[in-house]
Amino acid sequence: MLRIVILLASVLSCINMYGHGEIHDRINLVTEEISQSPNDPVLYIKRGSLYMDDGDYDKTFLDIEAAKALAGEEYPPTMFLLAKMCFKMETYDIALRHINSFLSKEEGHVLGLLTKAKILTALEENDEAANFYQQAIEKTTTLLPENFMDLINVQIEAGQLDAAYQNYELAQMKFGNLLVFDLKAIEISEARSDFNTIHQILDDIIESQQRKERWHYKKAEYYLKAGEYEASIKELNLANESLLLLPYRIRITPAMQELSKNISAQEQNIKTLLNANIITTQTNEN
Repeated sequence: MLRIVILLASVLSCINMYGHGEIHDRINLVTEEISQSPNDPVLYIKRGSLYMDDGDYDKTFLDIEAAKALAGEEYPPTMFLLAKMCFKMETYDIALRHINSFLSKEEGHVLGLLTKAKILTALEENDEAANFYQQAIEKTTTLLPENFMDLINVQIEAGQLDAAYQNYELAQMKFGNLLVFDLKAIEISEARSDFNTIHQILDDIIESQQRKERWHYKKAEYYLKAGEYEASIKELNLANESLLLLPYRIRITPAMQELSKNISAQEQNIKTLLNANIITTQTNEN
């Protein structure tokens, strides 16, 4: 069991680390190892994972078959590598079959659970995908921020907004105040029409960021969506003030010029809405 865990970690390490330039050197090194130890199935899985990362699926499959010949048809690492390869080839139904075979041998394996979650996401089985992401997170303390982000994304797709927000809070406790999670929390809160939470999150972002102009503008947009016109204008003014505090060389960049135009357009839009409300009110009173 420990040997399989170490091997699968090595497989993923190869997949993640050697995608650009070094991969052929790595393949050559493993091929040399195989020439020294031709009966070690671990080496074929190791090289097969590198071939897979290089997009050479025929050679990946040959190494999988070689590993099976040495370790047996039900050698779990071959099932795992087949699932990964089929996922990359976008043959998701076949990938699901292989990862299920792997998990039947290695029940509760975190990397296997994550892989199954990704496959289910690709199949748009979002409720099930969320379940397997959640299982993986509960079984380990070493997951990365992107694992939480994948879980939150699939929970949003599945309409599991409360669970998604709870995992956002868990991710913030685990990894600290990462902006990428705050933005996701804003997305969740907007789906829940929870504008108060959005404003609280944006207040925290504004306090933590040195550049504040875009965040005031974003906050103004959400006040506008909530129909709070005066608050929106206040945030637009703060956005404009923050913009004017920037060095001239930054203010004249196309991005900042575009932001300035958007601020002015939004102000005019709100004034138009306010005037329309005044006219409607007067008409109703008369």
